[in-house]
Amino acid sequence: MRLTVKLWGPLAKYAGAGTAEFIVDVPAGTTVDALIGLLGVPAEYVLMAAVNGTKSERDRVLRDGDVVHVLPLVAGG
Repeated sequence: MRLTVKLWGPLAKYAGAGTAEFIVDVPAGTTVDALIGLLGVPAEYVLMAAVNGTKSERDRVLRDGDVVHVLPLVAGG
């Protein structure tokens, strides 16, 4: 199935496609957490994910055509 993925901030370096927003093909039944792993993004770097504009649990099973935004942990001072 085909997804649109947007990796925000420092996570963009894991895109591998030269841009932080890209299309990826994944097997049916892939969850948000599995997608993060497939992209090589360390799970501890991820604050949250949104699917089709709505905050999502990491165990959500993705569907063909979904748009997934992955947001990083933020630090500062």
